[in-house]
Amino acid sequence: MKKIMAIVTTSLIISCVGMNKKKKGFPPYTFGGFSEKSEISNTKIDGHRAYKRDFKLLGNAKCIEISLTTVEIRKKFPVGRTEVPNFFAVQKFFTRSKDDTMQYLTPLGKNYNKQWKSSSSLKLCSDGSKPLSNLKKGKYRIIFTTAGENSFYYEVKIKSPVPISFQD
Repeated sequence: MKKIMAIVTTSLIISCVGMNKKKKGFPPYTFGGFSEKSEISNTKIDGHRAYKRDFKLLGNAKCIEISLTTVEIRKKFPVGRTEVPNFFAVQKFFTRSKDDTMQYLTPLGKNYNKQWKSSSSLKLCSDGSKPLSNLKKGKYRIIFTTAGENSFYYEVKIKSPVPISFQD
């Protein structure tokens, strides 16, 4: 009887310990701000004013996931906050050769399709057959808009297996 109790107790302890384990994953790197205090991009999204923010991957990554939340803040009656749709694209800086000091941008992906249906996040993965798509240590840019004229607060979250630093 003592052996059965010992086995049952051990089984319960092991199963409880297993339940408390955290799921593997990476905490998101987050930045946010107000549109009126953000840098305007020279690149527009479908003719709409877009904002930009640069970030650096501090190592090579197989995949990263980027999400953007935008909240319109009404300062006139009716005062309030409303989550609004957003559209964003991610670009990668590159040089054409080691001797080239000029930096160029190449598109990596966007969270919307041709019909302007957007999704809340975008997963980007390296593709060995397309060297420019590889998520290597370096500088990247996100450009974003709500396609509206009102000011908004935004928050970008990037899930990455390598550290990220945001550029001002």
